[in-house]
Amino acid sequence: MALIGKIRRNFWLVLILLGFALASFVIMDMVGASNRGGGVQADMGSVAGQQIDYREFNRTETALYSGSGDIFGRRSNLWDFFVEKAVLNKQAEGLGLGVSTDELMDLQFGANPSPIIQNNFRNPQTGQLNREILNSFKTAIEEGQEMAPQQRSFWAAQEKQIIKQAVQDKYGNMVSKAMYTPTWMVELDNQFSSDQVSFDYIRIPFSTVDEEVAVSDSEIDAFVKENANKYIPSEDTKVLEYASLSVIATPSDSMMWKESLQESINEFKITDNDSLFATNNNGFISPVYGNLDEVSDNLKEALPAMSVGEIYGPYVEGNSYVAVKIVDRKVLPDSATARHILRSVPQGSGASAFDEAEAYVDSLKTLLRRGVASFDSLAIKNSQDPGSGAKGGDLGTFTQGRMVAPFNDAVFMGNEGDLAVVRTQFGVHLIDVQEHIYKSRDPKYKLAFISMPITPSQDTQDDAFDKVASIVDNNRTLEALETALQSEPGMSLTTAAPVKLNDYIFGQLEPGQNSRDIIKWAFDEDSNIGDVSPSIYTVTDKVNYYNSQYIVVALKGENEAGQYDVASLRPTVEGIIANKKRGDMLAGKINSSDLASLASEYGTEVRSANNVTFSMSSIPGVGREPKVQAAALSLAEGSVSSPIVGEGGVYLVQPTSKTTSALASNVPAKRRTMNNTARVSASRKLIEALKDLYPTEDKRSNFY
Repeated sequence: MALIGKIRRNFWLVLILLGFALASFVIMDMVGASNRGGGVQADMGSVAGQQIDYREFNRTETALYSGSGDIFGRRSNLWDFFVEKAVLNKQAEGLGLGVSTDELMDLQFGANPSPIIQNNFRNPQTGQLNREILNSFKTAIEEGQEMAPQQRSFWAAQEKQIIKQAVQDKYGNMVSKAMYTPTWMVELDNQFSSDQVSFDYIRIPFSTVDEEVAVSDSEIDAFVKENANKYIPSEDTKVLEYASLSVIATPSDSMMWKESLQESINEFKITDNDSLFATNNNGFISPVYGNLDEVSDNLKEALPAMSVGEIYGPYVEGNSYVAVKIVDRKVLPDSATARHILRSVPQGSGASAFDEAEAYVDSLKTLLRRGVASFDSLAIKNSQDPGSGAKGGDLGTFTQGRMVAPFNDAVFMGNEGDLAVVRTQFGVHLIDVQEHIYKSRDPKYKLAFISMPITPSQDTQDDAFDKVASIVDNNRTLEALETALQSEPGMSLTTAAPVKLNDYIFGQLEPGQNSRDIIKWAFDEDSNIGDVSPSIYTVTDKVNYYNSQYIVVALKGENEAGQYDVASLRPTVEGIIANKKRGDMLAGKINSSDLASLASEYGTEVRSANNVTFSMSSIPGVGREPKVQAAALSLAEGSVSSPIVGEGGVYLVQPTSKTTSALASNVPAKRRTMNNTARVSASRKLIEALKDLYPTEDKRSNFY
C-alpha cells in the first residue's frame, strides 16, 4: 500500500519514465525498420531523379507474384521494371508521351488489349484470352464494386506495368520509325545470304600440342584489355574460392534403409490396395501392362518365374532400394485400332452433365445395334472430337498408354467388335474396338513398385558438418584453408566467377538463399581479403530433403569498377589464351597445302561443309568459326588457305565450288524486311541504352 501511495504522489515521474520508454521503443523500431527496409528509411535506390521505395516495391511484389516462383529472380526482374519505368518517365516528360484514361481502358479491355493483359488472363487450356474473367474486372471497375484487397493491389500493379509498356512502345516507335536501310546495305545483305561455298577442310585440335603452354600475367592483361566489355567489370566485384563436402551414405546407412524397405515389403504382401500403398511408399503402380523389354535388367529374369501377388526385392536401382509386386499378368495386344464418338462434358460440370451425355451416347449405340446407321456417319454428325469426328471417329493404330486409362482399358482389355461406353475427363465416349494387333503372345505385366532412397542418415550428416566446422574453426585464413584441404579427400578449392553486390547466383550453386548469403558476406565491410567465412553453407537435396553438401567459402580478391585483378581472372581466361598460343604454334609448323597428307600427319580426317553462306551463325558440322567462313568465301575454287587459328582448333580449307548471287531483286521488299528486323532489334536495345544515360543508385543489398 505504501508503494502504491508513493506512485500516486509522484505520478508525473511515472509519466516521464513511460514517455522515455515509449520514445526509446519507437526509435528502436524505426532503426530496426530501416535496417529491414521498412519505417521511415525505405530508400532502395534512385534513378533519373526518382526514388525507388521499398514499401512500394514490396507491395508490387506481393501483388504480382503472391510468393510464387524464384524469389531472387522475380525481385531482379521487378527491380528492372522500376528502373525502366523511372527512365521512361524522365524521357516522356520532355516529349509529352503518356497514356490517357481512355487509352488505358482500351489497353485493358479493348479488342486488342495489352500483351500484359493477354498474358495474365490467358486460358491455360485454350491459350486464348479469357474474356469472361477479364470482363468481371471491367464490371467491378465501371460500377465501383468493392474488390478484394489482393485483387485491388494486383490490378493497380498491373496498370503500372501496362502504362510503362505503352510508353516504352511509343518511345521505341519514335526511334524505330526513323530507321532506314539504304540500297547498298540491301545488296550487301543479299550477297551475304546468297553467295555460297562448299569446301573441304581439316581441323587440328589444340590438344595436338603436347608441351606445356605457359600464360604470363602480361598476356592475360593484354587479352582482358582487348576484351574489356566482357571481362572488365562496370561495378565492384568480389572473387571467392569455395570447397564443398558431399554427404554420402555409409554402408551402415544403406543397410538401415534396406531393412526399412524390408519391413514395408511385409506389409506390401498383404495390402488390398496396391496403388495407394505404392504411392505412400515412394513408388507407383504401372498405368499399363508392359512386356519384359520395358523393365529393368533386374526384373527380366525374375518376373517370368513369379506368381501374381509375389514380390521381388529389395534390389538396388539407381540410388534406391526397390521392391516390385506383380499385380496382374495378361496376354494383351501390343497395339489396336479403334474409333469413337465423343460427347464432351465441360470441366467442372456435375454428374447430371455426364448422365445426359451418356444417355445421348446410349441412343447412338442403340441405332448401331439395330443397324439403322453406320458408325462413321454417326461420328461425323455427332462426335465432338474435332480431330477424329470428321474422319468417322477413326483413331488409327495406337499402343497401350496413348489414351487415358478408362479409354485404354476398354480397348485393350475388351474384345474386337465391342461397343463400349466409357467416361473420361473429356466426356463420354462410344468406342468401337476394331482390331487387336499382337507382335507376340508373351504375357504382359502390371507392376507395383515401392522404393527407399539410400540417403545419408542424420548421424552421417552431422559427422560431415562437424568435419567441415572443424576445418573452418581451425583455418581462418584462405592460406591456412588451402593447406588444410590438401589432406582432405573430396574437398578442393574452386575459384568462382566474380560476383557483384546484388547477384544471387554463385559458383555452381543454384540461385537461392545460399548464393545470396555468400555474396552478402563477401561485400560485408567486416570481410577482408583472405578471410574465411565463419558460416557453413548447407545445400539441401531437393528430392529427398537431406543435407547433401556443406560449403566453405573464402574471399580471394576484389575488383573495383573499371579495374580488374589478373590473378582472379586467370582461371577464366588462361585456357582461352593457352589455346590461342597452341594454335599459333601449330600454324607455324604447317608448311604444306595437301589436306590429305596433313590429315594423316595430325591424326585427323578431311571433311566437307556444303552451301555455307556468310550470314550463317555457324557452319553445319563445324560450329561457330567466323574466320573459317570468311576464308572459304574469299578464296578461289581449288586454292588452299593458310592455317586458320579458330575457336576449336587450327583449320585449313579448300573451296570445291562457289555460287555467286545475282544483284538483289525486289529491293523494296527486301528493304522492308531489313527495316522491320532492325526496328525490332532497336526497340529491344533502346531501353538498355536509355538506362546507361542515368546512373542508378542501387541499395537493394540493404534489404535482401
